[in-house]
Amino acid sequence: AVMRGAAGQGLEPVTLAGYIESTPLNPSALPAESTWGEGGHLGVWLDESNASMQPRLRIAGAELLRIAAHLASNPESDDIRRAAHQCGRELLLAQSSDWPFLVRMGTARDYAAARFNGHLSAFQALADGVLGRCPLDVALLRELEERNNVFPELDLGPWLPGTR
Repeated sequence: AVMRGAAGQGLEPVTLAGYIESTPLNPSALPAESTWGEGGHLGVWLDESNASMQPRLRIAGAELLRIAAHLASNPESDDIRRAAHQCGRELLLAQSSDWPFLVRMGTARDYAAARFNGHLSAFQALADGVLGRCPLDVALLRELEERNNVFPELDLGPWLPGTR
């Protein structure tokens, strides 16, 4: 109905890519760093109450780079490949902005801390198995795949060196 109404008004639909291509001199802008959080800046997520979270996420992020590189250069078993992809899911879940927000605001603080720590613990347990530091816990892998099955088609390719 919208498209029929637009056509009746003489408006021609165009995709965003088509518009950009037909109008190459569009001005561009760099948005200011801001959030919907208190004060409009990142203070809520970088507060003393949740200060320990970001360093741990950076360490896990560096570990995921090693996992992606290892997987790309070593043909692995299906279990190892699945565990590597679940590591990516667990890290993405740990990186949810909800956890530091809830800790800082004091609402569901214990729940948020438990979820954050749980995802990072799961990440580390699987990472240790993928990288051969210990045997892979296949039962844990199956449980996590069932419980935390967001992003089922997750591709670790973007974490490979040279693709960022």
